[in-house]
Amino acid sequence: MKSIICVGQEPFALARPLQSLNAPFIMCRDSQEALSYLYEHVKDTAAILFELSNETVEAFKQLRYQMMKQPDLEAIPVIVIAPFFSLNLVRLSRKFKAKDFFIYPMINTSISNRIAKIINDDRNMNTIAIPNTDQLNWQIPLWKRAMDIVGAGLLILILLPVFMIIALCIRLDSKGPIFYISKRAGHGFRIFDFYKFRSMRVDADSAVKDLKGQNQYQKPDDELILDEAIASNTLLMEDKGYITEHQARKAKAKASASTFFKVENDPRITPFGAFIRNTSLDELPQLFNVLKGDMSLVGNRPLPLYEAEMLTSDEWVLRFSAPAGITGLWQVSKRGQKSMSEEERKSLDIVYARNFSFWLDCKILLKTLPAAIQRSKV
Repeated sequence: MKSIICVGQEPFALARPLQSLNAPFIMCRDSQEALSYLYEHVKDTAAILFELSNETVEAFKQLRYQMMKQPDLEAIPVIVIAPFFSLNLVRLSRKFKAKDFFIYPMINTSISNRIAKIINDDRNMNTIAIPNTDQLNWQIPLWKRAMDIVGAGLLILILLPVFMIIALCIRLDSKGPIFYISKRAGHGFRIFDFYKFRSMRVDADSAVKDLKGQNQYQKPDDELILDEAIASNTLLMEDKGYITEHQARKAKAKASASTFFKVENDPRITPFGAFIRNTSLDELPQLFNVLKGDMSLVGNRPLPLYEAEMLTSDEWVLRFSAPAGITGLWQVSKRGQKSMSEEERKSLDIVYARNFSFWLDCKILLKTLPAAIQRSKV
């Protein structure tokens, strides 16, 4: 059986989740060591797992430059394992023709299956499973930017008295600032300051942990246990010792709870805050985000950073190829309905990212006003 070369600071850790392959693993701590082995055992090598991070970029380039000079070495597939999601690392992997890009330690059976096909010389397997991030370099069309500047500017002038009334009511309703400012991730994972009228108590963020059990998007425990028979037999290394992959998945799932967080009849919301939230008046300060170019009138909702980092998989990353927006497709489709699932929201975001146009934006804007008056307190 052909061997698999693991290149990284802790190469054995790369091989541990893949024990089910029963393949010999060659542990190399740098590209030079890997190249030395390759030159002598090129016909006996099935694949290379490379631990790519900001610190190992040059080593990765050096390895690939040398491999791409020789056809027999270039034919050996390289699979990148990264400790975190990075657009730069994804683009680098694509540029140097890596076959796959995985996030460690969330390596699951899919990488085992893929490497198994490589070992078995399955020539019909798909190549380049790395998500195409070219769309994340998208620039806002002139028509959309013009619509944003004109629309946001006019709305701010018209609604200026409303801004002043809301600000006064917030100040009388509860102690704290008038505006709520948080970091959000928009198009291409760009981070910016996101403005809203404050509708919660000033200690709202610290209360999230106590309310996670009431999250509408929380998945039941039985959905958190995936591939238990396989995962329970795979060991992972932690600082405190070894745990099974199943235990690691369950712990991570419960810690993160869900990508989206929302609680029915949220006790953190102030009395006046409930009114401006149900009428979407709390969103009005985002018109200034639109003028600044952080957002568009229509797009996918910008996400808090802890939510955005959970949507970096191949399946969902394309939602960030669209501009961040005040209103969007899912808001006018099912806003306020308890039946709106996390998957539906993300799917509608991707639909908009792939199909947005001038006429679709106009259609969404026309539907936004009636959709803004929610029928239930969600």
